[in-house]
Amino acid sequence: MRVSFYSISYFVKVLGIVDSHGTLAVIIVIIFAFVERLVYVKKFKN
Repeated sequence: MRVSFYSISYFVKVLGIVDSHGTLAVIIVIIFAFVERLVYVKKFKN
């Protein structure tokens, strides 16, 4: 989770520079939440 957190923060910074409105950043946050849920489900099954 730590590596993914740093990578997400990096992408948010890059998208923040490219997209001033931050719409792409919102999409990235949604994707991150979905991936985090998948990781939680995998840990729960194991």
